[in-house]
Amino acid sequence: MVPTLHDELRAVLALQARNTAPLDEAHALLLSGAALRAYCFAAGDNHAWLVERPGEHWRADSLLVENYGAFESLAAHTGAHARLYRGLGAQDVVALVRYEVDAGRALGAPLLGQGAVVTGLERDGRALRFLGERPGASGVEAFERRVETMDEVATLPEWFGSLLTVRPGNEPVPAERRHALAEDVLRWAGRHHASGRELVHHAEAFYGSGARAFENAAELAADHFAAVHDEQPPCAAFLARFIDELREGRAAVAEVFRSPAAVMDLTGRATLQAALVDGVAAAWGQAAAHLAVTRALVDAGDALATCEALREAAALERHAAEALQRFVDGDAPRPAPTPTTRET
Repeated sequence: MVPTLHDELRAVLALQARNTAPLDEAHALLLSGAALRAYCFAAGDNHAWLVERPGEHWRADSLLVENYGAFESLAAHTGAHARLYRGLGAQDVVALVRYEVDAGRALGAPLLGQGAVVTGLERDGRALRFLGERPGASGVEAFERRVETMDEVATLPEWFGSLLTVRPGNEPVPAERRHALAEDVLRWAGRHHASGRELVHHAEAFYGSGARAFENAAELAADHFAAVHDEQPPCAAFLARFIDELREGRAAVAEVFRSPAAVMDLTGRATLQAALVDGVAAAWGQAAAHLAVTRALVDAGDALATCEALREAAALERHAAEALQRFVDGDAPRPAPTPTTRET
């Protein structure tokens, strides 16, 4: 399964739930900026990309990219400091798990399943046993990983994929700071959607952002739907996860904005314009509903219909971004575009 930023943030919430009452998922996705983002890599946005990486027209890390600071933002709201470790060496994995377990803290392991946590590290003769638990069909299920030889230890980074720590803060977060941060992420969303593409430093590449992300995905559906690549998931599988991730995000924004009381609590605004709040909920809800239809087209293997639906999603994304910007600025609402794609 291709991991996504939402998977990693859910792991943060699962760890927080072991110690304190976390934010609910919709609020966490919104306040971290994860629900507001849209990124999709396109080789054509990057000079000579295919010369050095033949056939790499899409990249799965589009599902992880974020330029706002999702973990830092979430920490600023909860007071708990989350850090995601990717690319650790084998000995660093052992050292990090030992440090956190000795401190009485579990670690998140998003690649091992939603809600998976590492809870223990024991020595068993010459072997090490990593203990953990994750949700299963019949409740919480235990799992373990036993390594003994150096070759087995060397497989730990690939097996874990990434590790997440959440360490408690020392003081509660003042309401004034929470309100300012909520307004800041809403303003950032406007800049993000207007940018068209953003430089992602770890990849040294540009990724389409906002509505352009959907346009890039539409081109993938048109030209590479059935393609495979040695270092990336199949294109259709990537598109399915891309659509799922962005549908979840748009649904989360709509859920929060359907409650004026929740919006008032997040932003600290003394009054709200009901039409603007309702406009955000409607626009982002419409975008989420359209993406659910688009996902069904991917499952049906209909590349051309998927392409057209993603182009319509780009128009709905622009409308959703405009609705949010009008809320930030206090402007009057406008009607949404009407998609032509229908569920079949």
